Amino acid sequence: MKVWGVSCTLDAKELLVVILELVADDSGAVQHAEVLRHRTNPDEDPAKKLANIQADVEATVKDTTASVAVVRAMDRSPFGRKQTTTDSRLQMEGVVLATLRRKIPVVQARSGKEIGADCGMTKDEVAADARGRFGLERQEAGMAALAAMQIGKKL
Repeated sequence: MKVWGVSCTLDAKELLVVILELVADDSGAVQHAEVLRHRTNPDEDPAKKLANIQADVEATVKDTTASVAVVRAMDRSPFGRKQTTTDSRLQMEGVVLATLRRKIPVVQARSGKEIGADCGMTKDEVAADARGRFGLERQEAGMAALAAMQIGKKL
């Protein structure tokens, strides 16, 4: 089974998309590889940044055989967030979700709490597991990939 975990975050005010691919063989062994890391250019306007993300994700997804993709959705804070952060992140998540769905049959946006539930753990436990397996830079995409693997097992 091949699945993708995707993170859409902000890095020094720039949009960052990371796609981590997990491949499980018949014995249950899991291999992983980062298949995309796209950081936007600060000199571009917001619409151009989203268009470039869409183009890179589309080019990456066109040849995949992944059956499930999970996009690590932004957690909702009861205290709110800065509107500019929320808007940028939601726009990026939407572009990525729509682009992935053109090729991958099961695509879901999942919050940290939902990912924890998918994996039978808490959000913090899944984060620690992902950090240990894939490293700090791939933690968010790793969390999504671990959830995608669990979702794929249920199909």
